[in-house]
Amino acid sequence: MILLPIPKMCEYKEETFLIPDNLRITCKSEKTKKYISQFLGDFKLVEDSSDITFKICKDLKNEEHIINISSEGIDVVGGSEEALFRASATLKQIILQSDNGEIPALTISDEPDFENRGIMLDVSRGRIQKPETIKLIINIMADMKYNELQLYFDKIVFEYKSMSSYYCKENVLTVEDIKSIQKYCEERFIEFVPNQNSLGHMQGWIAQEEFKHLGIDRDDNKPSTTINPLEEESLQLVDRLYGDLLPVFASDKVNIGMDEPWELGMGQTKEACETIGAGRIYTDYLKKVCSLASGKYGKRPMFWDDIIMKHPEYIDELPKDCIVVDWGYEADSKFEKRCIRLKDSGLEYYVAPGTSNWESVTGRGMNMLYNIQVAANSGATWGAKGFLLTDWCDEGGVMPVCMSYIPYAVGAAYSWNSGCNGEEFESNVDECIQNVYRSKILETARKYVDKFILKNYGKSFAHIMYKLSKTYLLEPNGVYNETQLSRLARVDISDTELEGVIPQYFEEIEEYILKLKKESNECLLNCEDGELIKQEFEVLCDIAIYLARAIQICAGEYNGIEYSTMLPELTHLKTRFEKVWCERNIDVGYQNFESRLEGVIEKIDRIRQSGTNI
Repeated sequence: MILLPIPKMCEYKEETFLIPDNLRITCKSEKTKKYISQFLGDFKLVEDSSDITFKICKDLKNEEHIINISSEGIDVVGGSEEALFRASATLKQIILQSDNGEIPALTISDEPDFENRGIMLDVSRGRIQKPETIKLIINIMADMKYNELQLYFDKIVFEYKSMSSYYCKENVLTVEDIKSIQKYCEERFIEFVPNQNSLGHMQGWIAQEEFKHLGIDRDDNKPSTTINPLEEESLQLVDRLYGDLLPVFASDKVNIGMDEPWELGMGQTKEACETIGAGRIYTDYLKKVCSLASGKYGKRPMFWDDIIMKHPEYIDELPKDCIVVDWGYEADSKFEKRCIRLKDSGLEYYVAPGTSNWESVTGRGMNMLYNIQVAANSGATWGAKGFLLTDWCDEGGVMPVCMSYIPYAVGAAYSWNSGCNGEEFESNVDECIQNVYRSKILETARKYVDKFILKNYGKSFAHIMYKLSKTYLLEPNGVYNETQLSRLARVDISDTELEGVIPQYFEEIEEYILKLKKESNECLLNCEDGELIKQEFEVLCDIAIYLARAIQICAGEYNGIEYSTMLPELTHLKTRFEKVWCERNIDVGYQNFESRLEGVIEKIDRIRQSGTNI
């Protein structure tokens, strides 16, 4: 039986329970009743003598629950309404796998390793998901027992009321959209947390004439991404953004960002950083933003930890009510070292791995798997309060949402049941033990995605998607935070960066992806958006094949297609890409990635005209 997340304790019995036609249920939780009606169909609510009973027991912890199935019926006990809702997600999986309404008798006792288990969606790097797409993801999150959603804002992608001259309302998420998503989350015990960057990654605002002077001048004269923390007007800009955004959210938390201020130490901040130090300037500004968020808007601030970890001497100065988000996106990210430091600080903190889908056309599946496991093991061992799976879309976000389903399932599994506890973590570091649990998680995740999301009854489509995400392993050299295939489509890549690329590897990649495309045609997806998912997957494969062929052409070693056909092929590929993009996302942003594809043609032309190969 597929159960995701894998319960902490599950004991099967020899008997079974047959769900009766005239089902009687005892349940006082309105949200749970609404949820179970989706998979139980019609039932009668009764006060007692029911077939399925949901009860709250205050002796249990908030999300702790016990499911007991016998030949006589089903008893569900939880520490709160939320616990009953989480138990219902497990019950849903059991019942939907039943044979003619007959389910196995068992006892499950379960609770999560992390109090907060979230997904962060990047809606600022090109892809702005439609509210319907976000609600699709929320449904998946509820079934997987996530309880927090963040939408990441840095550019002008929200209806900031005081900044109405900077956007077209049709091209942003509106206040009404956010309120609708908020209600959808509340119905599923998911906290909807605003995420507004406040220092780095502010190029969308700096590009506006009104705020241009706030950007820190770069040494290379390229556009700045960081506002000047020494300028009082920078805090005033953040205040305006918070004033428009934060009151729309019911959550008492806000992610204020504060990561990657690349230009800090350049331009107007150079002298101050050399005199008193970048760590001092950063920490002072961070404390001001935290005070603004909590003092004026009543929100508990959380922020990314990359800069404070470079200046750990200032950790003890941080406001005691802040939440530190420890992020790392490689398989070997040193989560444990940072978690120990944060535990010693007494601050509340999250661990934040990623889906590994950004800066890639096909993903980095193995990296994702290891990255999530290391984050969850370290966080669960050293007292992290939360787990936040980040789904970025740097450089355009070509990935369709279906390619995140397995990462979401893996993240859900590990954040609920990391496979270790503090006292056993040292023994669990043993590679054999870790491999067994990792393999079990991956197998369960793939089966779950096939059965419960894709409703796939043919060849495993989830397995094919995961195989596509392992394409990068065929490349001759690993690339930090991206893949060689996607680097070709980087706008600013130079010819010298392509030197040393071995073209025959990309011939193998092309053949590998062509086989996956063929296999995907044998899959039968019965979910409502099954046809769209297959179209998205096919377009994604064709983009990867196009890039693999381009690399071979640059090397002068590709005979399967003439260079003259590349431009017409690109035109057709862009048309298909736009079509599937606009099904899920607001009708802007796809141009970001298309400009990268067009840049591939320019690179090929440049290399051919120079008479040299990469």
